[in-house]
Amino acid sequence: LTLLARLGRPLFYCVAARLYTTETFGLYFLTWTYIELLSRLASLGLDRGLLRYIAYYSASGEEHRAPACFRTALYISSSLSLGTSLALFLFAGPISRLLHNNAIAFPLKGLAFALFFQTASGLLAHVSMAHKVMKYQFYFKGVLEPLLLTVLAVLFSRMGFGLGGLCAAHILTMAVVFLCLAFSVLQYFPLCLWFNRPAALHREMVRFSLSVFLADAVASVNARLDILLLGAFAPARIIGIYGMMTQFAEVIQKIRFVFEPIANPIFTELYARGETDMLGETLKRVTRWILTITIPLLLFFVLFGRETAALVGPDYPAGYSWMLILMLGAAVFSLLGLSGALLAMAGHPKILLLSNLISLFVSGFCTWLLIRFYGPSGAAIGSAFTLILTHAMTTWWVFKRLKIHAFAHMLWKPPVAGILTAFILGFFIPFTFHSPTWHIPANLPLLLILYSAFLVWFGLGKEERQYGTRIYRKIEGAVNRHPNRKESA
Repeated sequence: LTLLARLGRPLFYCVAARLYTTETFGLYFLTWTYIELLSRLASLGLDRGLLRYIAYYSASGEEHRAPACFRTALYISSSLSLGTSLALFLFAGPISRLLHNNAIAFPLKGLAFALFFQTASGLLAHVSMAHKVMKYQFYFKGVLEPLLLTVLAVLFSRMGFGLGGLCAAHILTMAVVFLCLAFSVLQYFPLCLWFNRPAALHREMVRFSLSVFLADAVASVNARLDILLLGAFAPARIIGIYGMMTQFAEVIQKIRFVFEPIANPIFTELYARGETDMLGETLKRVTRWILTITIPLLLFFVLFGRETAALVGPDYPAGYSWMLILMLGAAVFSLLGLSGALLAMAGHPKILLLSNLISLFVSGFCTWLLIRFYGPSGAAIGSAFTLILTHAMTTWWVFKRLKIHAFAHMLWKPPVAGILTAFILGFFIPFTFHSPTWHIPANLPLLLILYSAFLVWFGLGKEERQYGTRIYRKIEGAVNRHPNRKESA
């Protein structure tokens, strides 16, 4: 369910790209990239600090120290994000000229205060995640946000609004999600604790957050470097197509983010208790689960990516080759991405910062050079290279510092099952339709059946067998309840 919720934002982008012109979507996507990056910077890493210290205090029985963490993060992050939003609104024109793109002045002003709601919402969502409660993140950020965004985008499109309608839909949605998350946090921190001025800042959490922030800020720039550089050279139409391809690739990346909020508190507790062996086994297990889900999604986009892009609009299949390149980096990110989170949770943010800085300077120059010569294809190559370089370094540091790694002996099974599935579908696709509307639904079930059959043939792990047994019992119980209902009727 969490994975499906993570797909909500890419689905919204598909709808927005379908409803609005490619140029309009390109301007909106580029502007939101700036807003999202500034939101990460405005958080100052305090969301990661909350996640670490609230979970740590809960494990050590010091829950009375958690409210000081929350108040400190709330005051600092909210003040900074609100001030940045106001500055964007007032100086949108000069900023757009500084970025050599006058066309983004209007959406930059229209989306300015979305920065505050985005930053504050992320902070509030991490409070419940630190308490190992994921349902609010799922309901509000995963379901409500993309659903409301889509509904409002469709409504404003029907009313004849263009780029302004997309900006208004975003502001309204962010405000609603912020209010819902604020209400959910009340069960952990009553409203009276929100505005009680703390005697002092939680300096330990601030120091940790700032050290993580530097690494997080560099990582955020790395993640969007291709779009930021491409936006300075390419027209809005190209940015719209490339942005849609990045969203397809981010479907692969979001698999890691499904597991990371669950794994981070566990990593923190195991590291605090000194259980290094259990920490390594947990890392291997979670990595295997991530890879098992990544492979069929990767196969889907490789085999049916062009048809999927055609469903969005007639301009978007032109970016299929860019998408394949981006998928390579996304797959490595999904497989090795937990290493960076593990370094941060284990108290090694400086190593994470060093890896990200090396990647920023090396891959940043390479991406700029590739874009100048090859345009969007160069941006895709630079993006994939950045992800591979960054997470290869963090994986090596995890092994060197903690003596653990993510590679278990069962890790070969999902890739081999994927290769065999791709071979069968690539050469013997039984259902061929000229329309992607029918081609994809006809072959997608076969892909999943073949991939699952190969995994079962190779042998499932103990955890997978237990999970499969629980699912089977739930299905069996649901089926057995139907005859009783009929008899009672």
